[in-house]
Amino acid sequence: MRSDEFRSLGHRVIDELADYLGSIEGHRVFPDVDPARLEALFDEPVPDGPSSGDDVLGEIREKLLPHSVHTGHGGYLGLITASPVPI
Repeated sequence: MRSDEFRSLGHRVIDELADYLGSIEGHRVFPDVDPARLEALFDEPVPDGPSSGDDVLGEIREKLLPHSVHTGHGGYLGLITASPVPI
């Protein structure tokens, strides 16, 4: 990956994280998702080759973040230490 591609992807990752943290209070702390749905969502072979940054960010955005326990949410009172503030 060229340095300009890496820089562009890095900026997009920060934008995705900032959007997620900026909207975290709008999510349920514990998403209401059936375990079978999660299994089906992630039931795929591990890729044999490299994936593009776009593909990886898309997977995170579409599969991982919506179905995660949002430990950074103000209403989270669990056993896992909440994510620190971005700074």
